[in-house]
Amino acid sequence: MSRAASDQPEDRRHARHMVAPAVVVLGLVAVYPICAAVWLSLHRAILIFRERRFVGVDNYGALLGDDRFWASSATHSTSRSSRSRSRWRSGCPSRSC
Repeated sequence: MSRAASDQPEDRRHARHMVAPAVVVLGLVAVYPICAAVWLSLHRAILIFRERRFVGVDNYGALLGDDRFWASSATHSTSRSSRSRSRWRSGCPSRSC
């Protein structure tokens, strides 16, 4: 058995230990804002009156029942798709053109 084959499990373990701190930091940087956003979306906060209370999914119900949300969603999706089509027609699919 060659030396490289016998050191392979130890090298892999050493590599995992070297990469682990970066993976943990990147995971926290990516996961924490998502969790914080979900947590905040389940609360109602009025900063002027210093009121903060848990409302659960009522915020999402209010959002789905709001005509302004649906109008802006339709406008946004329509404008995005028309811009993409015009870019493809002009021969420049990237945003930089």
